[in-house]
Amino acid sequence: MKKALAILSGLLLAASLSSPVSAACEVMELSAVDGVTVAAYTITEYNAVSRHNPVLTMTLRAGETRVIPNARQAPPSLPFRVETGLGVDAEKVEAAIAEQIAPRNLQEKMTFTASCWGPPVDSGYTARAFYEADACDRIEIHTDEVRTYRVYRLVDGEKVYHRSESRIERHVYEGMMPKRIEYSVDLR
Repeated sequence: MKKALAILSGLLLAASLSSPVSAACEVMELSAVDGVTVAAYTITEYNAVSRHNPVLTMTLRAGETRVIPNARQAPPSLPFRVETGLGVDAEKVEAAIAEQIAPRNLQEKMTFTASCWGPPVDSGYTARAFYEADACDRIEIHTDEVRTYRVYRLVDGEKVYHRSESRIERHVYEGMMPKRIEYSVDLR
């Protein structure tokens, strides 16, 4: 009985080694990004770009105070930017992210009341110059995306279409969030 099993096992092993079985593996290629939702974003570096295109707004002498009831701050001239590195639907993903998180005040002037002071009289400074400028914070953006892939099988070195597959995936991108800043410089 043992001898018969050994012979049968040998025959099965020989048959499996000699039969031409073609090995196949699957390859996925991104074909479309069908939906993008920003799950979260965080500032990773404040003022990564700072004091870009400064504009002198006013200068006050030492000891002088000024209240400006309808001060206006222009919108930033720098654009919101995000780099996805995607070849497929990159502009679509970048536009969806920008639409969801770019500040609404990028296109309109802000109006507010400002109180400004010159340097103290005994400080040794004669005036204080006030500036407005563009700046950008570096941000990390986490998205949930519906992505569609074309799945191919490699059979004998040839790529053969097999199916389409959709997945929800989490992706992380880096971006630059524009803003306006105000700062002052004391003058001697």
